[in-house]
Amino acid sequence: MKNRLFVATRKGAFVLERRMAAKWEVVHSGFLGDNLSIITHDGRDGSVYVAAAHGHFGVKVHRSDDGGQTYTEIAAPQYPPQPEGQVDLCPMRKTPIPWKTELVWALVPGGKDEPGVLWCGTIPGGLFKTTDRGATWELV
Repeated sequence: MKNRLFVATRKGAFVLERRMAAKWEVVHSGFLGDNLSIITHDGRDGSVYVAAAHGHFGVKVHRSDDGGQTYTEIAAPQYPPQPEGQVDLCPMRKTPIPWKTELVWALVPGGKDEPGVLWCGTIPGGLFKTTDRGATWELV
């Protein structure tokens, strides 16, 4: 897999392969025009995970089981309902912190002995874990 590179951009996802000594070529693209925050390859099973920040539609997470050729939408990490009357303020700006996932900024596969485990960092600051390849997420 050292000759394959997965790139997430504000304009989509791109899979690049090194075809010659120092030449990289785009061999596949997806999510064209979508603002992607991260793409991660899981070397344990070959899956590729991508998170998109759709603005109006919110955060979406997708998984590919064929090296980034096709993707299936999976669950996105979600915060629990905000307790009535509770307002959390940003200590620096003194503005309310939203109780919804605004951005996925980290997706990291678990260890070799943890099949199906992924860790996810979000904005607002949260750490989520899945043990079923993204079908469900738990706030840590």
